[in-house]
Amino acid sequence: MSDTTRYVLFDLETRDVKGIVRNKPTLGENYFEVEYNDVVEFIEGSKNPAMYYVEKDQEQSKFSLKLKKTNIEVNLLDDRLYKIPKKDSGEIIVTNKIKENKLTIEIEENFRNYLKKKYNIKGMESLQHVDVQGNQFLDFVLAHDNDPHNLILHQRIPLLQLLVQEKVEAIYETNYNKQCVFTKRIYNDYAYKEIV
Repeated sequence: MSDTTRYVLFDLETRDVKGIVRNKPTLGENYFEVEYNDVVEFIEGSKNPAMYYVEKDQEQSKFSLKLKKTNIEVNLLDDRLYKIPKKDSGEIIVTNKIKENKLTIEIEENFRNYLKKKYNIKGMESLQHVDVQGNQFLDFVLAHDNDPHNLILHQRIPLLQLLVQEKVEAIYETNYNKQCVFTKRIYNDYAYKEIV
């Protein structure tokens, strides 16, 4: 054993990393050799081995560590357009600043923090392990006279963007005052607020 060699122990069935050790494992344990520099981030704690799995390259019969993907299943609750009710709070909050012609869309802070913690999202750099399945975008239609056909603005926002940013803003142009917002529901509780 050289001083720069480490051994990655893993479960052969699940391919989960069981540990990274200095001493050569005993017979019967599943492992592969790596250089210390290749696993130093795991040893020093800046990378978590639980977020990785062991992949085997079939052509070269070599093992390597790969980042696990976190699957987020996002389904529509209703495929029809839903008029967001006027109220002060909800999981998704749409604020219309009418004098500024600005629409602001955000996920309520506690709900956003819950989702970020659940999917281990710390910022844009942590999104490489996240795989959104189903609806990847939230669609919002700003319209007038309670009719989605009277379109003022259509805004399509990636769900992951709303998780890492506090809010997304969109500028629009209109002379109509009687406005409302429609969406296809992904979450249960939406709120629409107008600031005149």
